[in-house]
Amino acid sequence: MKSLMVAANIVLAALLAPPHLAYAGGNPEERASFVDWEAARLAAAKPEAILARKLLVARRAAFDLLRMPLLVPREETRLTALDLSAKPNLYTARFVEEEAVITITGILTVRKPLGAPRPASSPSPRLERTDAGIDIAFTRFGVSYHIAIECKDPQTDRACREESFARNLIDTLAVIIPQQEGTAP
Repeated sequence: MKSLMVAANIVLAALLAPPHLAYAGGNPEERASFVDWEAARLAAAKPEAILARKLLVARRAAFDLLRMPLLVPREETRLTALDLSAKPNLYTARFVEEEAVITITGILTVRKPLGAPRPASSPSPRLERTDAGIDIAFTRFGVSYHIAIECKDPQTDRACREESFARNLIDTLAVIIPQQEGTAP
């Protein structure tokens, strides 16, 4: 339940952000988070990411709306079961794996600069056990990502019981660049 509340708060924050701020075109004191497109393009050039992009071509209209790198599972079975919804500064990808429902949320935040810019990637993901399973929060390419792994029985279901499942999931995400090569913002 806590995972759903966290995801709902992320979605609500993105939806309530004034549209002019989402594209960093409004107040000069407020801007969208810096996206490290160079690092994202390098990650998207890996063979597993290229395959993932080919498998997602049917959903191209959804992910080309994004103004941030999309993290998705790179395995074909996970990709074919993926439920994807996107807005320019927010996306949610959901799929079922073994006994777990896995939700990946990415959000490009709007913030006021407070001195030195934040790093484009966090040193390591933050894992937190919840009543429903495991929540993972991390920053990559200057974008905030949240993964919720929810199980019917988090105490016995492997996906929620073993942190290695969560860490392996993060390591097997492919990076997809929205829009045609070279035209991402």
